[in-house]
Amino acid sequence: MSPASVSVPVYSVDPTFHDAIDLLKSRRSQKESFWVAGSNRDVSRHGLVDVYRSGNDVNLRGQDGFEIASIDSSIFLNGFRIRNSHVSSNWAVIKAPQVSINTGTPIEAFDISPQGSLYVVGNSSGQISVHSVSGGALSRALEGHLTYVSAVKFFSSGQVILSAGGDMQIKLWSVIDGSNPRTFTGHVRPITSLALIGKGRNFLSSSLDGTIKLWECGSGELLRSIAHPNSESLKLEATAVAVGSRVDGIKHDAGELEFEVEDKLAVAGYSNGDLLVFNLAGDPHPVVISGSDVAVNSLEVIDGKIYAAKGKTVDVYDLKSLNVVIKSLYFSSIVTDITAKDDVVAFATEVGTPVIINGENPPMYGTGFGVLPVIGAKIGQDHSVYFAGDDHIKIFRNIY
Repeated sequence: MSPASVSVPVYSVDPTFHDAIDLLKSRRSQKESFWVAGSNRDVSRHGLVDVYRSGNDVNLRGQDGFEIASIDSSIFLNGFRIRNSHVSSNWAVIKAPQVSINTGTPIEAFDISPQGSLYVVGNSSGQISVHSVSGGALSRALEGHLTYVSAVKFFSSGQVILSAGGDMQIKLWSVIDGSNPRTFTGHVRPITSLALIGKGRNFLSSSLDGTIKLWECGSGELLRSIAHPNSESLKLEATAVAVGSRVDGIKHDAGELEFEVEDKLAVAGYSNGDLLVFNLAGDPHPVVISGSDVAVNSLEVIDGKIYAAKGKTVDVYDLKSLNVVIKSLYFSSIVTDITAKDDVVAFATEVGTPVIINGENPPMYGTGFGVLPVIGAKIGQDHSVYFAGDDHIKIFRNIY
């Protein structure tokens, strides 16, 4: 039986649309407009939305086949509903970010602390910096990578950061004093991603050298190196790695330097679209899920499902039946990152549109990036979703 194929339309909106609304609200203008665009598979539509006054009210009126409606009683304050019958018959929600942070440097990698109070960004020059989300006093520069930063991760405490880059190094950092107490080496090509296991005593790294490595922070030891069975002959590159809980209830005995791995699985993505699933404790017993010759951009494992972004398609697998794609989400843009929590799945896209799907609710599309690529997405514990692109982080509050 073929998997359910779902087309996810992508709507893009002028990132300054709220400025046009504010001008009308303040009576500094009588009429404004902003651009909108929608795409779905091979269909693409562009148009304008007029902003005008009607008595004391500010109204929006779509042109070029776009319909516009308010969100409940919000009267367009933070967003609106949009539909274009050529793109989709269903309504979608457009939202502006409540917070926009200028990081001062183009972002290659970013993360938000679990507490939602700090953010860390890495750039193409190897520079890493940590700052307060609220603009508070904390500002820390972490220097040590020789070339671009490919991944940064906060530990659960929010006081320790792990970073990796094109220089094949993984570094452990203290947020408190900016020190680098440990550097992990062993990969022979650039590192593509990191995945913490539990509280982070152990972690995984993926690399263009084709391997996934399991490390222990306290000793700095490399505990295990896993490769795709055909990695060497096919010259496969490991492009992403993620950690999830087993769904069969089986636990394996952990080694002396292995922590919180007994009931965990790892999923690795490769340059040919393959996925490799293996145990983190005991016999790795790797299982290969054949791909489609499109590299895996990003991985997320949650609630017994694997989300694998491969170009414009996100394939969803059930961990109980690994080789079966239960759903394929098709976007009209390359998906650069995936993050998930509870029923919320957020997607960063190359066309600059953040996409948030919350259960059966209409999809939500964020503004703020224009047409500049969004490189990353994170879901915080504070019911907020964070997106990064260019030199900005956009925060969408109270999403779930």
